[in-house]
Amino acid sequence: MAPERQIGLSLIECIASMAIPCLLAGYGIPGVTHFLRNADSVAAANRIVRAVNLTRHAAITYGSTATLCPFMDGVDCGGTWAGALVTFVDSNMDGRLGGREHVVAVIRPLSSGGTVRWRSFRNRQYLQFTGDGFTNYQNGNFVYCDATRNRWYARQIVLNVQGWARVMSRRDDAGYRVDRKGKPLRC
Repeated sequence: MAPERQIGLSLIECIASMAIPCLLAGYGIPGVTHFLRNADSVAAANRIVRAVNLTRHAAITYGSTATLCPFMDGVDCGGTWAGALVTFVDSNMDGRLGGREHVVAVIRPLSSGGTVRWRSFRNRQYLQFTGDGFTNYQNGNFVYCDATRNRWYARQIVLNVQGWARVMSRRDDAGYRVDRKGKPLRC
């Protein structure tokens, strides 16, 4: 009579079969984290460019001043540029959302938890476009920093007085992004 064959795995075989996926995951997770943070920073930069272009388009379409600003409490301008944004036709050109202004769009806040800074000529906390598509003398730049404030994921969006926004793509020798003057972006 032939001995009965055993079916199953030994403890050593189980440990070895679990160690391989764990090692692969350990090497892969940092790459995935980098990929996700980079994707978040690209999405944040694109969000700003889309909001600027939408506001410029609204100004040209309506033939009137249009304003882009952080949307505080769903009522008025204020708050941070990483929060919700609102584009509206600013009939009295005061940079505030009043009772008679027409809201064109509300842009959702960043989901990544990063920060956005707006620096401009005239130092206003809103961005205005005139009816011909030019900024209201507000050339400047937005800087996005991710939640970890790692300069590797920083992005700068430069806006000229003609209303054109572009994402700066230059890097220094270490691989960090630099501003339009060649200086490293600061988070």
